[in-house]
Amino acid sequence: MQRKYSIIALIAIFIPTTALANAVIPLIFVTLPIMLYALLPIIWIEAKILKNNLNLPLKKAMISSAIANTVSTIFGIPLTWFVVALLQFISGGFFIDPNTGLDTFSQKFLVVAWHMAWLSPIPPTHGNLALLAMLLILIAFFFVTWQIEYFIVKRMNKQLEPPLVKSVCLRANIITYGLLVLFCMIFVLFLKILPS
Repeated sequence: MQRKYSIIALIAIFIPTTALANAVIPLIFVTLPIMLYALLPIIWIEAKILKNNLNLPLKKAMISSAIANTVSTIFGIPLTWFVVALLQFISGGFFIDPNTGLDTFSQKFLVVAWHMAWLSPIPPTHGNLALLAMLLILIAFFFVTWQIEYFIVKRMNKQLEPPLVKSVCLRANIITYGLLVLFCMIFVLFLKILPS
């Protein structure tokens, strides 16, 4: 019986179908590569912040930042995206057309906030809603990665006061996420000036 279903599944996979250009985009496929490319500069920036604000030796700050940022990027970001996608699914976001009722900015904001994990196709007439979705998901990523990085840096540097570590990790994440937001905005502007 299981073999029968396996054969049916394989046949279904290899049957050619029409490709649609208006498919739903899991936003993690857009944001995670950006985060992975930015990982090394972020590790360096946050290590310098840890060194300067926690009086850590550069090597210890670099190791703390590398481990904390790698864990938060590889585990925290996909976990956050999964929770946001699950909330979207549970709340019915997958079953509502996001292109209806996009007349005001507040309507656009609410629709994009509701669909930020799996962004549905958006007509070009609705401006930079994909950028807005990216910025909103970055906010969710920010809070989770900050907490993960705080936990790891605190555990690796037990001699430091936890409130100080928490505030320094917050400052480091505000700076690096600010740079990620700036990068996303520049990227979108760059795409706008490219000839079609």
